[in-house]
Order: sequence, then structure tokens, then C-alpha cells
Amino acid sequence: MSTVNDVIVSYGGDSKRYSRDFQTKEEFKKSWYAVLSRAHASVEAKVSCACKGKGQKSLAVKYHSGGDTYFLARYPNTGSQHSPDCIFFTLDKDNSGLKCYTQGVVKDLKDGGYGIRLDVALASSDSESTSIVPIDNRNKSGGVSQNSMSLLGLLQFLWDDSGLNRWYPKMAGKRNPGKVFNLITHSAEKIKVASHPLSMHLLAGAYPSTPQETKNIKMTSEALMNKERLICLNVLSKYNPERHSNASKRLPIKFFSGVPVVLMNTENWASLEKRFSSEIANWRSGGNVICMAIGDLGKFKGKVDWPLYFHTLFIT
Repeated sequence: MSTVNDVIVSYGGDSKRYSRDFQTKEEFKKSWYAVLSRAHASVEAKVSCACKGKGQKSLAVKYHSGGDTYFLARYPNTGSQHSPDCIFFTLDKDNSGLKCYTQGVVKDLKDGGYGIRLDVALASSDSESTSIVPIDNRNKSGGVSQNSMSLLGLLQFLWDDSGLNRWYPKMAGKRNPGKVFNLITHSAEKIKVASHPLSMHLLAGAYPSTPQETKNIKMTSEALMNKERLICLNVLSKYNPERHSNASKRLPIKFFSGVPVVLMNTENWASLEKRFSSEIANWRSGGNVICMAIGDLGKFKGKVDWPLYFHTLFIT
């Protein structure tokens, strides 16, 4: 889980350190606003992160006019200077799985977030040709070959950015689905796919009568109205040999509140068995398996549920 660290603001030889509490607690909100406002207006101001990482760890002060707020963002390609538990940390693209992508698939945005070129469009199908970039399978120096990111690659990116691939003592025994979904949806808020905020398209599993269920219903209604695709993240429900055969017409998910029904047929099941044989075996033996699907929404006649006709589906 990412941590907000102290920040140092300098004007010439005069420096002052601001704690995490000063940056985040409501009682200091106006004072922190004044600090950032002054730094934003000054050409002499230098802002840096005080985490344990190596390097300058310089930060930029940004202004969001819509909410009249100031916020801090790392400079492009400086995320690896921060410590792994820092909120501004990102992996070095040359020393991680990101090196398999060509330039522009993952890029740093001015607000500190990321722009990702996904291999499936989030807009309606009429913009498909301009949103999907075919994968170049030619051998290139350094192993760089992919011109777009797959859905599985997106989950791996979110998993890493949210800190789920790193162990923290305070997280021991707390990585339940609700916590995982919360961390991943928080990371999605920093990502844009083309001009689309990923957070407006990512549906995480939810318990009944929760804010997440309400959010899911609203997001699904808007996506249906705008003819946009949704990405559904969930956990397969506990395997039941009597109910979960290859004749099942829907993907059995555990946290279904406010989430579209992912439609399946025998060909879909056969494809899953072939591509994800180990994961299917793990599920049938009682293990927890995450599923992710992206697709177009439809309507059931006379019902309030939404079917999802998926374009891409995987389990892991």
C-alpha cells in the first residue's frame, strides 16, 4: 500500500519540511493549500519528496481548476527514484516487464498519472480501428515487441501500481477481495486509455447494499447509454460441479452486486480450459481465481440485469 511521505519545499537556501499529517488532515487543509499555491506561483520554488528513495525525487505542483485544488505530481520518468512504498513510486521501464512494450504504450501524464494504449477500445465499436494497434511480433532489440497492452497486462500493471506485488507487515492477512478491489480501483483513477479515464470503465466486485454497488449500477447505466465498454474485475465463485459445467450460460462470479452478467457458451468454456488450464484446475480444487472481462453491454428482456458480451476474458 502506497504511503504519503514528507515533502520539502525550498526557496533558494530556505527549506521547510511538511509532514504527512499536514498534507492530509482536514485541520491543515487551508494551510497546505496556501503552501502549494505559493509554490505553484513561484519560479524559485523547488519541491521534493522526502522518501528513502535515491535521486532528486523532484515534484511538480499542479492546479485543478475544476475543484480549485492544488496537488503534487512526480516528473515524467522519475518514479523509480522513489522508495517502493512511496505514493510516487513506479517501476523503471527498462528493468521491469514494461520494457516489452514499444514507446508510447505506457506514458507518464502531466498530472502524475499514466496513459495506456490498450489493445481493446473502451469506446463503441465504430472507433475500434483508431483505438486498437496490432501487435508487432517481429524480433526487436531488447525484446521490445508489443505495440499495445492486453487486458491481462493491464491487470498486472494495476496490481503492481497498487502495491499488491509487495509485502508489508501491516497488510499481513488483510488481502481480502474487498481490499484488493479497493486498491486496484484507486490505481485506476490515475490511468487514461485514449481520452477515457479507466476509473469510469472498471467495475469491481461488490457486496450488496454498499457504495460500490451503487457506483457499479450508475457506471453500467452510463456505459449502456453512451455505448461504451466496461471492464469487469471479480473473483470466481466457489466451484460447484453440479452447477458449473461447460454448459453454464454465465460466468459464475462471487461478488455480483451491480455487476453485469458475463455470458458464456460451450465454445467460451472450451477456450478458457485450453488457455487457462492451470487456473481452471486451481478453481475446481477450491482455490481463489480472479477473472477480468471487457465487453459490450446489452439488455435482458423484462429484467433489470445487464448482459456483458465480452470481447476479451481471462482468469488468473
